[in-house]
Amino acid sequence: MEFAELINSRQSVRKYQEKPVEKEKLQQLIEAVRLAPSASNSQPWKLIIVDEPELKDQVARATFSKAISFNKFAPEAPVIAVLAIEKPSLITQIGGLLKQREFSLIDIGIAAAHFCLQAAELGLGTCM
Repeated sequence: MEFAELINSRQSVRKYQEKPVEKEKLQQLIEAVRLAPSASNSQPWKLIIVDEPELKDQVARATFSKAISFNKFAPEAPVIAVLAIEKPSLITQIGGLLKQREFSLIDIGIAAAHFCLQAAELGLGTCM
């Protein structure tokens, strides 16, 4: 698939099929995040793949409240990917202070984009 075709085909999905995601595809998603660029190659994130049904349901339900309908589709997803931000390396922190930017926020966005684009190429739906 050409890159332009890939970015045009990616969309936010809020309805999912009731079938598990193959382990090979999960490995490709993990690898896409691992290869994402980051300031000073600090990779200030942890990617946690949650596919165990009870834990996945708990994580999904933690993304919304009864008062707000935002993310109510999350429990339907066969897998939840948690991209948790970590404290960046000292060199990245110093660079961020000098440039008055929090690079870890930029870095985690790039990693999430890599995840979503890889998923689209694999025929998987995602929603940030």
